[in-house]
Amino acid sequence: MVHEKELIVPQQATARGYIPPLGKETVLIAGYDPSDGSLRVLNLGVLAQLATIAEKLQNYDVIDSRDGVSVSLAVGNTGQKKISMEVPAGEVWYLNRLNIAASAAQTAGVYTVNIRVSRFPKEGELDKDLLAESLAHTAVEAVGGSDVDFGLAAAGGILGKELRLLGGDKLTLVIDISTAIDAAADVTLAPVGFAAQRLA
Repeated sequence: MVHEKELIVPQQATARGYIPPLGKETVLIAGYDPSDGSLRVLNLGVLAQLATIAEKLQNYDVIDSRDGVSVSLAVGNTGQKKISMEVPAGEVWYLNRLNIAASAAQTAGVYTVNIRVSRFPKEGELDKDLLAESLAHTAVEAVGGSDVDFGLAAAGGILGKELRLLGGDKLTLVIDISTAIDAAADVTLAPVGFAAQRLA
């Protein structure tokens, strides 16, 4: 007597298997679909977007003036001065505001201030300026002896959303002095936002 063997097809079987621990550099890229027994590639774009959302829920540090940088201007200075701040490796920064302040006003000295963002597309060989020329000149008039905020995320802000910077990204404070400084001043760039652990 011949016994018919019971056939087991993939969609009838219970999927069993072992997924190794996922390290920092490992991403699960496919999964078993029990409806037809196939292995389907996951949409990595969607996963990256979800990870970005999760990043903002895991913030663990504040970014403020303590993370800022400053350039000292001396009487008679001309030309260009610049200084950069760098996001630490493994972190992601979400910045909603940038503050530029100057400790003293100029009577005759003229300089413009801008911020370059390494994450932006380059203009020639240089990082792209964040502030349009009109904003840069307005900043100089406003920061002489005081300070000015540049909103990034607020309605009507420069970006309309937070500036997301990854480990190794840089913000550079750039000062172009067209007429010799007649009063010593410190010009400071302070980012405002929070730090999180990078997930995407």
